[in-house]
Order: sequence, then C-alpha cells, then structure tokens
Amino acid sequence: MPIKQLPTQGGFFNPADLTDAVALLIEITGQERQRPTKSFGPKDTVIANVTAFDSLEDIEAGQPSEVLPGAIIQQTILARDLFAMDVGDAVVQTVTQIPSTRGLNPSWVFRSVNKKVQNAVVAYCEKRDAEASRKLEAVPDFGDDE
Repeated sequence: MPIKQLPTQGGFFNPADLTDAVALLIEITGQERQRPTKSFGPKDTVIANVTAFDSLEDIEAGQPSEVLPGAIIQQTILARDLFAMDVGDAVVQTVTQIPSTRGLNPSWVFRSVNKKVQNAVVAYCEKRDAEASRKLEAVPDFGDDE
C-alpha cells in the first residue's frame, strides 16, 4: 500500500526559513484582528498562500522552491504591513531582520524586490492562472444547467 502525504495547510509562517528567497509571492486569503494565541496574547493574523523562489531562473522556469498554502503570519510588523491590503490582494517581497529600536529581538520586515524580479513573478502568476483556467475548462459538465 503506497503511503501518501496530506497537503500541509495552516502552518505558521517562519521567515527565518525564507531569508534566502529572491522573491516571496504572498497572496492574502484571510485577516483576523487580535486572534487569540496560546502563549503571546492576541495578535493580528494574516492567512496567506506564500510561494517562495530561490532565484530568478526558478521564477522564469515556474519552479517555486517552496509553497506554503494557508500560512499563518503573526509577526507584528509583517502582519501590520499585510493588513494594509485586502483579502484577495497579492504582493511580491523578500523578508529580512532589522535591529529593534527597543533593543529587544530583531524585527522581521518585508523588503521590495527589483522590477525584473517583480515582472518575472507577475508573468509566473499569469501563466499559473491561465493553466488553471485551461484545466477547469477541460472538466466535463456532469450537471444539468436547467
């Protein structure tokens, strides 16, 4: 009997795992203000599909290095920046750490990508969405539309 893997969904976004990515495509699927957490009190939370690319060549080849469906983003500055957008919006960024102004742990922040990377990710999205549409059109209609 072959063993299968369930798709991972709803895991916590760990920016430390993605600092080497040249681009993160973040597609917002949900937002919740002051969501209760187990250890750190309520936090603003963004749910997003995150697609990471390690190089421009990977983007152009349509080969993401990692795809995180339903990632839970609760890092304070990252969530705040994503709350400026609406559910259904997407952004292309990278992630890095900067020193905290209060002398505490460094803070995770988004950084912009250059135009060449941005355009390559947009082209990847257009190709991905067109391919998904083609596949949906090929699905037979089993129902009666009347």
